[in-house]
Amino acid sequence: MPNVLLTDKCTRACPYCFAREKLTDGAEHFMSLDNIIYLADFFARSRHKRFSLLGGEPTLHPDFPLIVKYLLLRRFQVRAFTNGSMAPDKCANLTELFRAANRGAVKNFLFVVNINEPSVGDAAEAVRLDDFLAAYGEFCMPGFNIYRRDFSMTFLLDVIERRRLAKSIRVGLAQPIVGRRNAHLDPRDYEEIGRRLTEFARAADEQDVRIDLDCGFPLCAFSDEQLGALHRRRAQLKFVCNVIIDIGPNMDLWPCFPLSAFTAPDIFQFRSLPEITAHFQKRIADELAGEPAVIYEKCGRCRQYKRGQCHGGCTAFAIARARRRA
Repeated sequence: MPNVLLTDKCTRACPYCFAREKLTDGAEHFMSLDNIIYLADFFARSRHKRFSLLGGEPTLHPDFPLIVKYLLLRRFQVRAFTNGSMAPDKCANLTELFRAANRGAVKNFLFVVNINEPSVGDAAEAVRLDDFLAAYGEFCMPGFNIYRRDFSMTFLLDVIERRRLAKSIRVGLAQPIVGRRNAHLDPRDYEEIGRRLTEFARAADEQDVRIDLDCGFPLCAFSDEQLGALHRRRAQLKFVCNVIIDIGPNMDLWPCFPLSAFTAPDIFQFRSLPEITAHFQKRIADELAGEPAVIYEKCGRCRQYKRGQCHGGCTAFAIARARRRA
């Protein structure tokens, strides 16, 4: 599932930020409309119908509403990953778009809103976020990134109820950026994360809210009993780590943010998304030099790993370990 970065500028500085390596503190860069059209054609040739818009903060792009309208008219499913800081003038433009658009097309659009715990950020940021959710709640799914053991997500249940958001929470696990520093958990903490997530899922289910795990979780973070409890509460569980493909504002490429050191000059060298995926899979395999791309050494003996039920956590841990050994 490729991600398209509309800009390399953000209005936040989250301690766990997985995109930090690709952000700028200076003049921002925006993807051109010509390149948006090129990517739409490229995705269509690859039979890929989803556009994930990222940044930085994608709504900073001066033509964000126009880009969304174009992609919906091309019948793409569009997800915009935002922190909810969109400027009021753009909010008005997007509202006009939604009012004018065919209702069926708008159903193909979703904001995934990254919501930090209330203790992270300032009061002005919280007000902007709440105003955004008040305007677009019906088009929003909350997202939450775990980067410390003592996290709490219970506040999200009130936000979902009050602002009528989608009753699903995308839960990410902060991963290390190869060659850089960012806040993330040690894999030895994952069993505690599994326990806390299972407890939260019970509370969320009381409000008919489910959790949806993003990539990088290992299956063994959860006991069999916890997996059963999560399944009973409709949690969307996946224990994968695949080449995603991120496309920068200047059309440069890398396999995912934790592996942003593995760059390719630009997308114009490739004919399809599968060709890009194969390119990065080979680069990663060469880097690992035969070592399995797993976070625990015990993964090699794991039956679920051998069956492909679990990919062994985030590959960034395996690469960091291989580089230390070298």
